[in-house]
Parts: sequence; C-alpha cells; structure tokens
Amino acid sequence: MHAGARLLAVGVPIAGAPVGRVTDTPRYRRLERRYGAMITGQEISGCHVHVGVPDREIAVQVSNHVRPWLPALLGLTANSAIHRGRDTGFASWRAVETSRWPCAGPPPVWTSAAEYDAAVARMIECGTVLDEDMVYWDIRPSAHLPTLEVRVSDVPATVNETALLAALVQALVSASVRAVQAGVPAPRVPGRLLRMAYFRAAREGLAGRWLGRPAQAAAPGARSVRRIPPRGQAAGPSAQWGERSRRAAGPLAAAPGRA
Repeated sequence: MHAGARLLAVGVPIAGAPVGRVTDTPRYRRLERRYGAMITGQEISGCHVHVGVPDREIAVQVSNHVRPWLPALLGLTANSAIHRGRDTGFASWRAVETSRWPCAGPPPVWTSAAEYDAAVARMIECGTVLDEDMVYWDIRPSAHLPTLEVRVSDVPATVNETALLAALVQALVSASVRAVQAGVPAPRVPGRLLRMAYFRAAREGLAGRWLGRPAQAAAPGARSVRRIPPRGQAAGPSAQWGERSRRAAGPLAAAPGRA
C-alpha cells in the first residue's frame, strides 16, 4: 500500500514506543543483567568508519592526532534531533544517549599501544565493561580488524553524506599517519575542552558555532570542516575523495536541518 512516506536513516527512533528488550543472544542477555536500563533503553544508530593502519602502535598514535577533530565529525553528521516524537533541542540526541557510558566520548591521549591495552584490561577486570567490544570511545583500534575505527558520528541521512564522512575520516587518518611517521607530536587538547566541544556540536550541529580545533575558540561549523587536512599527494581514488570532501563541505553547510 502506498503510504506517502519515505525511508530515512536517523540516529535515534523518531516515533513509536520504546522496545524495552534486547536481542536474544547470550552476550546481550549478559549485558542486560549487568547494565539494566542502560542497555534496554539504548536504541541508537551510528556510522563507524574503519581505516587501515600499519599496526596497533601507529593506530594509538594516530588516535591522538585525530582526537581533536572528533567534535567536528560529530557536528557534521548530527542527525538525531527528534526522539520518540519529541524535539530534543539537540541536533544529535544519539550523542547525549551514548555519553552515559563510562568509556564513551573522546579517549585519553595514549603513550603506547601497551597503555591502551592495559586501560582496557583494567575496565574489563573491574566490570566497567563486559569485554573489548564494549569500549565505546569514539576512536579506537578495532578489536577484530587491522584498522583504526572512528565511531563518533550519527548515521548520516543519505548515501552521499555517508561517502563524504568516510572520505573525511580517511583524509584525517592518512594525514595523521604521515604526521606520526614524521615525528610530529599530537595536539594536547584537555579532555574537559573536548567535552565542551562535543556538547556544542551535539547541541547545534553543522549550523552552529563549535569549539574549533584545537577546541579552544568558537568557530562556525562549516569553517571547522574545511580545515580538515587533505590526504596529500597519494595517487588513486582515495586522494580524489579527499579533495572532493573539502569541496563538498561548502554545500553541506547550507543544507537544511535533518531529522
């Protein structure tokens, strides 16, 4: 039957009653027993971008370099303003929902892969997280792939916006790999400033004024996106995507707000 409706990807349910149950698998049942309503009430959809890196040691160093850009990626993709029929007042309500977890948001600055692994092991040992898959930091070495995983974004509304996000993340990771290999230190942005930047990006989305890199002074969202470094002189489609993503940031800035 024709209902006059269209499918739209969004970061949280825009209508309907809460489901209130989890997927019926042993792992999710364990999560439900341990974390209660934090699990049964979490109905979100994000977009996780994986980029291949040479090894885990470089992965954690690249994480330090990309970390200050996470609020810009959140603001760019904010796509969850309506939750269960209510205007939340935030461009990304998904970011608010996920912030409840103790290992969500921007990660610390790491000195080595060993320090990262030790931090994860401590969280598992003390019961803060169930396993490595529950490490919800917005950038992390993948637990099962040779990649760095950037997971800060709402699911974008369209395929084109998803491709743009992937291109921007690839550009950031590629530029950061070069910086790590050249011995360039990562910006030391305090966690409290990143949290402030996250709030502005989640509250206002692309149309707002974020705390721009290095997360210290307010700047229009579109200007922060245009500062993302290109992939560089590498050949092939990836380099072309890096340049196309920078050109696309202008039109996106003028786009109407998304659900």
